[in-house]
Amino acid sequence: MRRFLCILMCLSMASMGSALSITNGDFEALGIRQDVPDWFDYTATFLRLLYSPTDTQYMGFANDDCWAYQSIGFNTGGLPALQIQYDIGAVLGGYEDPEDPTPPRDVVLTVSIYESDGSFVGSDGPGSSDIDGADGVTLIDSVTVTYPAMAVGLDVITDSVTLYYLDSAGSGELFLRFANEGDGVSSTDDRFAIDNVQIIELPSIINPFPKEGTDFVAIERTSAENDLVFTVVDPAITKVDVRFGTDPNLYSPDTIVDDMTVLPGQYTITLETEYPQNLAWSKEYSWKVLAYEPNGMEVSLKYTSPVWSFTTIQEGPFLGAVTPGRQVARVGEDAVFGLTMSSKADAFQWRYYPKAGDPNVALSNGTDYAGVDTDTLTVLNAQPDDAGFYFCVGTETASGLSAESLSSGRLLVGQLKTYYPFETTYTDGGGIFTPDVISSKNMQLMNGADLSDANSIVGKHLLLENPAGATTEWAQIADNTVTDYEDITIGCWFRATTLINSNDRDRWNRVWDFGSDATEAFFLTMLYRQNDPRQGGWDVARSEWNWYTVEDGENVRHNQELDVESEIVPEEWYYVVVTVEDGYGRIYLNGECGTEFESPQGLSLQSPLEFEKTFSYIGKAVGATVPYLNARIDEFKIFNYALTKEEIAEEYYSVTGVESICDLEIYDLYDWDFNRNCKVDLPDFAEIAAKWLVDYRIFPEPD
Repeated sequence: MRRFLCILMCLSMASMGSALSITNGDFEALGIRQDVPDWFDYTATFLRLLYSPTDTQYMGFANDDCWAYQSIGFNTGGLPALQIQYDIGAVLGGYEDPEDPTPPRDVVLTVSIYESDGSFVGSDGPGSSDIDGADGVTLIDSVTVTYPAMAVGLDVITDSVTLYYLDSAGSGELFLRFANEGDGVSSTDDRFAIDNVQIIELPSIINPFPKEGTDFVAIERTSAENDLVFTVVDPAITKVDVRFGTDPNLYSPDTIVDDMTVLPGQYTITLETEYPQNLAWSKEYSWKVLAYEPNGMEVSLKYTSPVWSFTTIQEGPFLGAVTPGRQVARVGEDAVFGLTMSSKADAFQWRYYPKAGDPNVALSNGTDYAGVDTDTLTVLNAQPDDAGFYFCVGTETASGLSAESLSSGRLLVGQLKTYYPFETTYTDGGGIFTPDVISSKNMQLMNGADLSDANSIVGKHLLLENPAGATTEWAQIADNTVTDYEDITIGCWFRATTLINSNDRDRWNRVWDFGSDATEAFFLTMLYRQNDPRQGGWDVARSEWNWYTVEDGENVRHNQELDVESEIVPEEWYYVVVTVEDGYGRIYLNGECGTEFESPQGLSLQSPLEFEKTFSYIGKAVGATVPYLNARIDEFKIFNYALTKEEIAEEYYSVTGVESICDLEIYDLYDWDFNRNCKVDLPDFAEIAAKWLVDYRIFPEPD
């Protein structure tokens, strides 16, 4: 079967009742050379089919410039397009003698749709009037097709299809016309026949609900389910590109399918897969197909389809995504959710569910919520129980149709979840504990670790004395859910008792460490490297993540570090904070952000919630047999959200009373403020100028 490269439109609903039809399209049960009822033709001849054992009759076109047409009815239903399907075969060299050796010629057929204003009257027989060019008649659409060198009685093309748009048609009478255009060489030898003429109506496409991930519920002039469908006819075509975009000329399109290998047949391009961007509502989109054939080792462009367009249209209400998609409200704050857009909805109902898979409930206005019957919801005085997912249902009252928002909005209620002030201890079952004054996830002091008020920053603090040769003291939290939050802030005050230069001891000291072993852990370490040339000669506070993902069936280990380069001086207090928010990590030292991190290779930074935690240690590594930290720790706090840099600065102010800290994030200040005085000044320019125009290229040695 051979077909044209054309765009086919699939049906998603029944015919719209336009009552367009063909009369006597199969030409059966009629006498030889008899006029065919309802067809007006130039030759008034009806020829017997010579080349088909199944069909016995067809309409023959014996000469160039002969034609036939008929009325197909009125487009009362407003069809946007239709297809004409027919069979075509050659009758070259004269139908009386199929063995005539006349060489085959190309057959050129034009199929057209016309509209009459009612004044045109068709006529039949020799000298009859043609509808083409007649008064009161408008050409709506026309397709001319060349069938190359069809052999006598041997080459019958079945189910040939041409597509016609009826955009410019009104409600007048429509006519279908076939014409033999000839090859310009002979007026007698370009004979062919058509049979089994059919009309295939293509109504508008109505999808009652939007597909997930799209911003529309219906499309005109394209296929069902928002797909692009085209057919390859020419067997010489081996590759196609499909271009798509909002530019009607497709000057700068997205090539959504590139270099696709094809054979003759129908192909469907799913926009949801190939064009993951949401389509905008009430907007025109265009597309076309480029077809290529082999040319040596390359391929050459052979066909370019017309540019086809559709407009996203709306039936019933439509609600866009809930915005923001994710937000954190502190306890006692209000949280507001809205919609990216809504159309035709005049009644709204907000609903809530705590976790994925939980049943949802309709909300009511009152002390907890406001605006539940509008397009904007306010969660009043947010509390921990308000955490969860919120979505909206919109209704068009006139039609009774409803639609849900494309997505839900998530609310996280941020609060201080764990707090160890290290002010008191108690004994329980022979163990010594210091309390978590928020959630009772108490900390056990191990092997002589104790609280002290000497050299304190705030009241008492945890003292871990592990000088070289005496490595025993640390602490642990028995409840390993202490860090089970998607977002988190862990902050504390830290003071090194001694500066340890041993590489092994530096590498294994931990302020805190949560995980299962050294390869699945989330920790903070204070590495003292100032006098160790093996480690680069600098000091650092480091938070590190080690975790696994499964790739191609195998575990792949990942590691990421956040560092603050600073001179860590023994017997001085430092405020160190690590935050994780939606896969993004930061580390702060004394209120200033050191480095920030968003995981490479498309991986979000794994949150503490995802770590397999067997141990939750303070002052000891989960992969070490003994603790190495010789230091003091105070005001250890865990929040279930990421504190802002302003909130972290406030925590630092509240203890130290300093007037200000430097915001190194502004204008990438860490890259230009070399002397760290919180401004880019002449000494910083001097650092830059010291290497101005220095050429560091290396040239090969001459032979």
